[in-house]
Amino acid sequence: MTARARGLGEDARVARRARTLNKTPWLNRRAVREELLRLAKELRPFHSYTRVSEETLVQLSWHFRQAMIWHVKSMPSKGRTI
Repeated sequence: MTARARGLGEDARVARRARTLNKTPWLNRRAVREELLRLAKELRPFHSYTRVSEETLVQLSWHFRQAMIWHVKSMPSKGRTI
């Protein structure tokens, strides 16, 4: 059954699609969360971190993308392999 048949308008379809967009396409979220918590336990033993915020994951994804851009721009103009 389509969204139109259920009586949902365009706004509902757009809102549902927006909720499902992956905000961190460059990260394995589970692995990054585990590694951040492991690092926190190792580097800050007197704190007891138990969660990683969505904002932190989005920031790390942005930094990773910037690193990819920098890497590609820093490549020599000859060759075909990155």
